[in-house]
Amino acid sequence: MATNEERWQDYLQPNGTLKNLLGLTRASALQQVEYITTTTRQETLEAAHFVLPNHGPIKGQTTADIRLLHKYLFEGIYAWAGQYRTVNMGKGNTDTFFPVERFPMADQDMQEKLTHFAALDEDQYTVAQNMGEIISEFNWWHPFREGNGRTQRLLATLLAFQKHYYLGIAKGTTAYKAYMQASINDSPEEMAQIFFDNLLPLD
Repeated sequence: MATNEERWQDYLQPNGTLKNLLGLTRASALQQVEYITTTTRQETLEAAHFVLPNHGPIKGQTTADIRLLHKYLFEGIYAWAGQYRTVNMGKGNTDTFFPVERFPMADQDMQEKLTHFAALDEDQYTVAQNMGEIISEFNWWHPFREGNGRTQRLLATLLAFQKHYYLGIAKGTTAYKAYMQASINDSPEEMAQIFFDNLLPLD
């Protein structure tokens, strides 16, 4: 059985840049393409009310929908778009995100939360509280090798849309900075408050 280090190397080129389908060898070039592509795709999906061509609507009610969001953002860039990571990851030199060995449990727990959320009414406080729990758990889980932050923000927007809200946390805003700080703090309470303050009813 491959070690975690060996599985890490499977993701990387000899110079440390992530292997990709574009043939890019410089990390800076890959990051630039990533940013432009995923930003455009996110805007396109939101404008289409989360309806994918040749697929139909993404409802945000299953963990399969989470994988589909990631696949949509990163398809054509990484071969593993839409697939859970196979390595343990952390901040700095420690494994702080959920271990891959326990992913079946994490997937099941997330599915239970998504199912519960789908059954909720549209009360703003209730929606915000449950979004805070789901997004904070996703942040701790960090299920993908790359692109967790972008997938997390898109998931939050989708959950809000599911309950007929627009989530006003555009990049560069005070709300976005507060959202990012709540992610760093791993605080469901902070996250829920930010969502409550920035959920705007859709007409």
